[in-house]
Amino acid sequence: MPKFPTAGRRNALLVGINSYYLDETIGNLRYCVNDVNSLNEILINQSRGNFSTVLLTSDAAEKINEPNRANIMSMLKLISNSASSEDLLLFYFAGHGFESEGKNYILPADSRTNILDDSAISIEWVKETFKKSLAKQKLIVLDSCHSGSTLGRAVGRMSEAFLQSLLNNSEGMAIFCSCKAGQQACEMQEMEHGVFSYYLLEGLTGKADTDENGLIFLGDINQYVTGKLNEWGLRTRSEQNPTLQLDVTGDILLVTVPKESSEELPANFTISSSSGPILVASDDISRFFKEITFMSNEELYENKYIFTVFREYLVNDNNYNIKIEKSKKVIEEYLKGKFSASNILYFLIPIFITITSFKEIKMWLADKPIIKDIFITEFIDSGSFDYAGITSSIICNLIPAFSDEELLKIINGIKNNDQITGSFSARKNIIAMINASRNILKPSEYLELKNTFSD
Repeated sequence: MPKFPTAGRRNALLVGINSYYLDETIGNLRYCVNDVNSLNEILINQSRGNFSTVLLTSDAAEKINEPNRANIMSMLKLISNSASSEDLLLFYFAGHGFESEGKNYILPADSRTNILDDSAISIEWVKETFKKSLAKQKLIVLDSCHSGSTLGRAVGRMSEAFLQSLLNNSEGMAIFCSCKAGQQACEMQEMEHGVFSYYLLEGLTGKADTDENGLIFLGDINQYVTGKLNEWGLRTRSEQNPTLQLDVTGDILLVTVPKESSEELPANFTISSSSGPILVASDDISRFFKEITFMSNEELYENKYIFTVFREYLVNDNNYNIKIEKSKKVIEEYLKGKFSASNILYFLIPIFITITSFKEIKMWLADKPIIKDIFITEFIDSGSFDYAGITSSIICNLIPAFSDEELLKIINGIKNNDQITGSFSARKNIIAMINASRNILKPSEYLELKNTFSD
């Protein structure tokens, strides 16, 4: 078994709370314990995470492992105070977060909302406890405010104040949150996990190792989870965008990826439902292409088996050359009239967003004007900031393939869509499009556009 390539100890406190048993105004959750148990399997594997972990979960058999306030605070203090300068500390919390009177809290299982100072744990206390530790690297991962849960009648959304209390004054540590201010951190019933945690787990098993160097850093996970949540948002018409503040020197190595990763995980490990992952045999491919012929997006998404198989076929492979071949197959089926224009974009984004830097796929698409037309139309018709950001990335990477007429169509579309002009995530891509159009725009028009998006 290979030696983990870092010095120092790696200690983690993992908290998952499904049941809030003292205050009926705090709604229960469903999959936080699943999130913690699956994460623990990865972290304790010596050829993956090589962590020493402490689990505090709602299904704990012993009182010392219950996720109550005293246990959480005691264990946080213990791992923080015992760390040396070479160590890494990780605190992962899946449960409710709450804001009251300008203060922000995570809620242990024995919280009461009418005495938060005495029963909850303030975010500032967590951060201060970590700050006092000698550990060189400290990471807080928060998957809270799950959709469908309630505190009184308030739907669980991440407030601006709650998010800022996490991110402000966090020198010497990294903080990874499941959503932006104003958004819900959702759960997926079909996968029996929180959406954020599901993709976090999926990335840690190896899929976030896009450069195939066998190492997965926090930056890799952030990129992977962000991309997957964008794809999920497109499918479900939802918005959940993770936030990361990295205030440590360099990046944080989370796990390594064994060459035979499937053999390194426990035989019963799964990050999907209790029925296990769906395997896609080669003879299934032709069948489901036939079955989804002329299906609308809505019909496809309602047919859970077909959609899951199709998605697995598209994205469940770390080999980029195979992904390119898959994308070609999807486009060929589209050109036969089997998919709508809307279908083709939803199907291509999960793989295309990760391979736009590869010349082969870009040149192949460049030879298909109808595919370029789809991307252009979907971009300039973007109905949300996030969608504009995703499609702008694809457009930006395809700039060399566009004619002058196509570039002008894109530029004119930018001017006329507030969702594009107001999208912060699309801004840098828009500037690149404007620069590429410099020679075909009037000087005054070019300068006006450049100034507009450079502010």
